[in-house]
Amino acid sequence: MKTRLLFTFLALAMFSLQAQTTHNILWGFNSNPSATGDLKSSRTIEVGDTVIWTWDTNGNHNVDSQIGSAENFNSGSPTGAPNTFSVTFTVEGTNDYVCNPHDTFMFGTITVNPALSVDEFGLENFKITPNPAKDGMHIELPSNTSNARLQVYDVLGKQIIAKEISGIETNVDVSNWNKGIYIVRVTIENSSQTKRFVKQ
Repeated sequence: MKTRLLFTFLALAMFSLQAQTTHNILWGFNSNPSATGDLKSSRTIEVGDTVIWTWDTNGNHNVDSQIGSAENFNSGSPTGAPNTFSVTFTVEGTNDYVCNPHDTFMFGTITVNPALSVDEFGLENFKITPNPAKDGMHIELPSNTSNARLQVYDVLGKQIIAKEISGIETNVDVSNWNKGIYIVRVTIENSSQTKRFVKQ
């Protein structure tokens, strides 16, 4: 019994360490993927992150995931402000959602990527140097790597690069990229690892 309790405690502690970030969305008549700031309704997050929607108008709104979403969530019947609704995402994938009474102009997508703290290679990690960088990103793979796939996404989930890399070291020109945070994913056979890269 003590062993089971200890295991449960450690599992909850590990999950709480991965739940690194809370993302706030102001949920009102101007909330859509093209909005700016907290009104922007599409976000790219990590497994374990929490999204909090806060009603910012007096209209009656709700948050409802759409068919095909990686996870199902629904805030219930439409209600007015003040109100909040939160979801902690635990499954990798995309989640389209709408406000049911106003689905033509209140909608968004939550894209959930693997938690960056998880090492799925098992033995060795790939390295990104320098990080941050202005002109070039140098990727160093484990010495026993033969074929790998490189994918890079911006913070909105748009794929910037998708290509096979066969060498242990690869240089990527980033001089034309916009400044900001990028998600770099390397896949070797059926395992992968993801890290952040900052373009200065």
